Amino acid sequence: MAAPHVVHIITRFDGGGSAVNTWATVMGMVRRGWRQTLMFGPSHESAMRPSEASRVAEMRRQAEAAGVGLIEIPHLLRRPAPLADLLAVRKLKKLLHRLHPDIVHTHTSKGGFLGRLAARGGPWQVLHTPHGSIFDGYFPPPITWIFTQMEQLSARWCGPLVALTEGEKDDQLAHGVGVAEQWRVIPSGVDLSPFLAIDKSENPLTQKRWISVGRLTPIKGMDRAIRALAVADSDTTLTLVGEGEERGNLLRLATELGVSERVILAGFHEDLAPRLAQADCFVLLSRNEGMGRAVVEAMAAGLPVVVADVGGMPELVVAGGGAVVHGDDAPQVAAACARLCNPEAARQAERVNRQRARTYDLNTMLDGLEGLYRQMLAGRLDLSDKSGRSD
Repeated sequence: MAAPHVVHIITRFDGGGSAVNTWATVMGMVRRGWRQTLMFGPSHESAMRPSEASRVAEMRRQAEAAGVGLIEIPHLLRRPAPLADLLAVRKLKKLLHRLHPDIVHTHTSKGGFLGRLAARGGPWQVLHTPHGSIFDGYFPPPITWIFTQMEQLSARWCGPLVALTEGEKDDQLAHGVGVAEQWRVIPSGVDLSPFLAIDKSENPLTQKRWISVGRLTPIKGMDRAIRALAVADSDTTLTLVGEGEERGNLLRLATELGVSERVILAGFHEDLAPRLAQADCFVLLSRNEGMGRAVVEAMAAGLPVVVADVGGMPELVVAGGGAVVHGDDAPQVAAACARLCNPEAARQAERVNRQRARTYDLNTMLDGLEGLYRQMLAGRLDLSDKSGRSD
């Protein structure tokens, strides 16, 4: 009997959290005996620097070596592009009918809409993972309204919807996306081994070094971290790990605030563990965040974490492990970091966070998805509340 075949659809294949999560899913499921095909759009929209592009090329090489089918679709763009969108749907539909998968798993907002539109009416099962929401911080209000309508409509074209956190699920339902019976919560899985291996005793606490990891875009709130640095002790430093279009603006902001010598733009790093090992406090002040893979990695590294009160990030933080703050309140952020970098608090955070991080192990995510796939193929899902829904 042939192994079940899952086709994944996502707009861009880069070093960002949603793409890495999708890649990890594909790689994990193919090791478990499932056939996997990944359809994705061009990566040039991500403005990747050489280090990130090299990492993505290696991810693609590993996927091909593992037997994953990789299909790049030039018209599958993240930005709104009506003509390209129509061509992408046409291509996706043609490929799906040629491959005839058992399951179509779409990812992210734009990829999810176009993928589910292309999959409509086929003999396969369909599910969708938004990887966060687009309701705040990404687009001007009129564009956000359009995307919200798209999410509400395309939820009718699939079975299960997968949220990374309870907070994300509640946010999606509050915006009218799907019905409660459709939603499942399966946290993003992280390979914790390189972070759990960090020996904090080899890195004496200095109480001075903050670190943040993420794409340098407005949604990630790196400007907020710089503003918090400006009101922190004068010998505190901030390392930003990542690349993106906001790099120049962040440098200018640091100069305007007089902290340019204390801000280190480290660029994209494939291996984050050495960077986290040399930090005292992790900060992520995103304006919108599905879950925050980098937060889990920092927790596994034994760092206290300070996160903004958005999306699923507050769910990650437990007593003694960090603080949830308002991202625009620079004094609050600075005070939280100072409190958590106290030696006693830092030791407690190390114990608490390393234990908490194990909740988000890669195999936990794969177990959840594999169980959901099998339920779908067996027709055992309870999606009974179809009120107000139509195909």
